[in-house]
Amino acid sequence: MVTTRARALIGLGDLAAAEQLYAGMLADLRRAADATFVDALLECLAGLARLARLTGRDALPLAVELAQQLQKSPLPSNIFPLEIYLRCYEGFVAQRDPRAEENLERAYALLQKLSGPLPADARRLFLENVPAHRAILALTGQAA
Repeated sequence: MVTTRARALIGLGDLAAAEQLYAGMLADLRRAADATFVDALLECLAGLARLARLTGRDALPLAVELAQQLQKSPLPSNIFPLEIYLRCYEGFVAQRDPRAEENLERAYALLQKLSGPLPADARRLFLENVPAHRAILALTGQAA
């Protein structure tokens, strides 16, 4: 999948190639305009927002679009739903946009909703072993 390759390229430090993959996929998704691709759209927007932040560019337009999409589909079904909220938050906070806190609150509420039904040991692993989950907890001043 394109997003998996783009994530790998970011990890390897090839930000330009990752951005090219995300941007190409995003263009394809926008042309398709199909509701079945919402999760892929969110993943691309989140990846591009991360890249914008990593390269010192303005991630605010991407954060705004992410927030709009998250209002339509608040629980992405991809493997890292809370990472999408985190990227949205980072895009807002980088520009000192007041929507950052609202987005962080939504991310924390979703994290609690997803982790709540888990047994204690599984809940701890869910909260501590996923980087986006740890980051949301740290940003909200909460402990696992």
